[in-house]
Order: sequence, then C-alpha cells, then structure tokens
Amino acid sequence: MVFWLFMLICTMILPICCIYYGNAFIKNPPEMNASKGYRTSKSMRSKDAWFYAHNLLGRIWRVLGFVLFVLSIAGMLYIRFAGVTAIAAMASVIVGLQIVALFCSAVPVEMGLNKRFK
Repeated sequence: MVFWLFMLICTMILPICCIYYGNAFIKNPPEMNASKGYRTSKSMRSKDAWFYAHNLLGRIWRVLGFVLFVLSIAGMLYIRFAGVTAIAAMASVIVGLQIVALFCSAVPVEMGLNKRFK
C-alpha cells in the first residue's frame, strides 16, 4: 500500500504542475524572453502573440490538469490492490499519457496563433 501511495503521488505531479502553471500563465505571463515561457517562432513574433499564446496555453493547461488529475486518480484506484509490478506499470502508462497530453496541448495554441496572427 505504501508503494501504491508513492506511485499515486508521482502520477499527481504533472497534473498539479499543469494547474499551477496554467493559472500562472493566465494571471501573470512571463515577459517575452528566450529562456522561459511558451517559446515558438510564432509566439515570439510580437508581444500580442506572446500574451495570446500564454493565455490560451494557460487555459488549456488548467483544464487539462484537472482532467488528468481525475483520470490519474481513477486509474490508480483501479489498480490499488494489485502487485508492485502492476502498480508500477500502470503508473508508467499514466505518466506517459500525461506527457503525450502535455505535448499535444501545443497544437491548439499553434492553430490559434495561425488564425489570429497570420
């Protein structure tokens, strides 16, 4: 049960970070720079594009974080009485899917930048 709890906490790290940074990008996006924030060639074309990208990404990450949080808890609850190997495998799958979802969140931001800033 201790290992399951540890794996549950590990699977909660990325959703909590998504919620935190999503709120931070909405409320106080970083100034335009080359070291932090959502840095793509399209988002760095102008300050308007920069702030639009951060606002949109923040809203996406906030929703994505809550969805991933709920789904991760559900997945870990499903396997809570299994063996260590099954728990580790489920946690690995959950974290892998979270990473894929995180990278896929850039797609609607880039599409929005293409529509709004041609």
